[in-house]
Amino acid sequence: MHAVLFKTLIPAGLALLACASASAQQVDCPDLQAVLATAEAEFAPIRGKLNVSIMPGAAVPRTAELPALLDFEEDVYETTWPLRGAWHCEIRVARMNDDAAALRRASYRCRWSSSEAFAALKRSLAACIVTPAAREEDPESLHLYVRQVASGEGNDTVFVSFETNAQGVELNVTRSVCLNRSLGGCDEE
Repeated sequence: MHAVLFKTLIPAGLALLACASASAQQVDCPDLQAVLATAEAEFAPIRGKLNVSIMPGAAVPRTAELPALLDFEEDVYETTWPLRGAWHCEIRVARMNDDAAALRRASYRCRWSSSEAFAALKRSLAACIVTPAAREEDPESLHLYVRQVASGEGNDTVFVSFETNAQGVELNVTRSVCLNRSLGGCDEE
């Protein structure tokens, strides 16, 4: 694999503000900052016990639905740094390779059981990351891109997102690195 993905990284457009107090209705900014600081290392400093490996190193046969997927692997870990107020946090590290691209994605995920907390959590997250590189928002989600770097070789992205659904609210801090194996291979992750 490539020793260096990108020769130069664009500085992250990240400014973290200290939140006065944390509750079940808000994100604790120093805690989130600590999690973000481990994203580059795929959250290894805050990984706990490995709970499950999904298809470790297995090749997936090509089908009409997955014509190019060659192999996939995902490990799910406990975390030693759960966010306050969340009822469950975990770390997922996935690797996917096909003819077009090689993708590594590491996600730190926390869940809140009540979607009623979504608006307050969303405001809290926006207050913690005040200068994102990009922002996408709709009534059910908020995506704040901390870093977006793209080149002909692929891309390297770190983002924080909140999404709400019938099961509650989920926060994801994700680092995604994709290397092109063919032209445009990373365009559709």
